[in-house]
Amino acid sequence: VSAPPKHRSLGMNSKRPDQYPPRSNKEYADFLTELALRYPHVKAWQIWNEPNLRAFWQPKDDPAAYYELVKTTVKKLRAAAPGRTLVLGGMAYWSTMFKRGGLMLEELQKLGAFKLVDAIAYHPYLRTPYGDISSRHPYNFITTGLWLNDASRKLGARAIWATEWGWGSYQNKKEHDEVVSEEQQAEYTLQRLVLMMAMGFDKVFYFNISDLPDYVAPPHRDSGLLYKDGRPKPVYKALARFIKLLPGTLQPIKSPQVISKTVKRVWGFAWTTGDGRKVWIAWADQPGQVQIKAVRSVLVHALVSGTNKTINASNGSVRVQLGPAPILVELQ
Repeated sequence: VSAPPKHRSLGMNSKRPDQYPPRSNKEYADFLTELALRYPHVKAWQIWNEPNLRAFWQPKDDPAAYYELVKTTVKKLRAAAPGRTLVLGGMAYWSTMFKRGGLMLEELQKLGAFKLVDAIAYHPYLRTPYGDISSRHPYNFITTGLWLNDASRKLGARAIWATEWGWGSYQNKKEHDEVVSEEQQAEYTLQRLVLMMAMGFDKVFYFNISDLPDYVAPPHRDSGLLYKDGRPKPVYKALARFIKLLPGTLQPIKSPQVISKTVKRVWGFAWTTGDGRKVWIAWADQPGQVQIKAVRSVLVHALVSGTNKTINASNGSVRVQLGPAPILVELQ
């Protein structure tokens, strides 16, 4: 809950009062508590949105002021609406404070915010599922995400949520982001979801359930799982297949032995599903075949296209075609 109306904003006389914090922490805490009591089926409440950005917290980066808002709100909610999960506002860009410098999550931890809430959160938007491919680049999702998650847990974070991430599917001229087709949106979403599963996020929330009105600029306008009229997009269908094929609690296991002579970079992760099946989810940056060793047969599910086929082993191995679209391989 963020973006206060003019009469409740610290910047009530500015042109954009919704970009300022509330004029009163108590008023905000009272309002959030009223919402929690009115809607008891909502079990988690997030305190503000992207407070490390000036678009949501004018006029400056102010972790101490945001901490005071969190402290006041948590105290009121714990007393009046116990049992709710309370989450820090989702941070953008790893919580970087662009004017002040440093990470807001680090400053909030020093102030004691991690002890107040049930989860911390950030928004790992990047142009591709793994960001800049250089492992030393700050926008490499795997390197920086693993570092931030590990550091946050060591500093006392009880849970780590990704409360916004995703891609918009638009195919006109390039505007704010790279042009992403509907098929690429499905591929990117599955790739990122698998990466986050392997990286230990406790919960992830895709943005958004449906495409947004035309007045919203791309890429967010076209980021939905559904079209504006409610019809499912390819990404929705791919996620539905993915979820159906992975019932119950997943347990990570060692990936199968894979030989890749022509495919330069293969991404693969293996789990045992809740119903006891061993699965390998994989993709490659460029199309090509890989060889899976020590299996009798595999059932290959193409998650984006929806096709599946059984491949029997020859001399103890099978050949499987990989590409940017993730596949789910049941190992037998």
